[in-house]
Amino acid sequence: SVINDRLESVDLILKLRLQSFTGEIVWEQTGNVEAKANGVTHAGHWPISSIILNAAIKGLSVMRIELLESNSVIGEELFYFNEPKDLILSDIEPEIETNFKYDHVEVVVKSPVLLKDVRLETDLLDATYSDNFFDVMPSEPKIIRVYPKNNVPVGMKVKLKSLNQFSTR
Repeated sequence: SVINDRLESVDLILKLRLQSFTGEIVWEQTGNVEAKANGVTHAGHWPISSIILNAAIKGLSVMRIELLESNSVIGEELFYFNEPKDLILSDIEPEIETNFKYDHVEVVVKSPVLLKDVRLETDLLDATYSDNFFDVMPSEPKIIRVYPKNNVPVGMKVKLKSLNQFSTR
């Protein structure tokens, strides 16, 4: 279902994509949705094929659901078919880049494989993060902004922890 709290109807695109943890698109389906003004619109039925079931059972894929308006993502949800403990994750060292701005630090995290349940740690004792429990999709940079209470420290150290580091498979 799509909820629209605007006073006018909106034409949207709903994209469903089954993606492997290495970024391969296993299955994809796109459909148009007219979100009725100030209401809830049923987005339709999407059959689950044997391709989806086979990939899902193996613990190697994620269903990515995106809602787009004018080719911009306005909503996204990731659905895993297995419990986190049953996912087959690769323990890989991601790329971490820090960009020092006037009032914050941008931390860019990138990985060739899915990083699940990522948490950043810095040497700042008092800071606010734009997000600090997230997933990084394969080959898609994730930008997190860190806002220190005091001045932006040049040379701030960033560590990353994720469920991938604890995968036993």
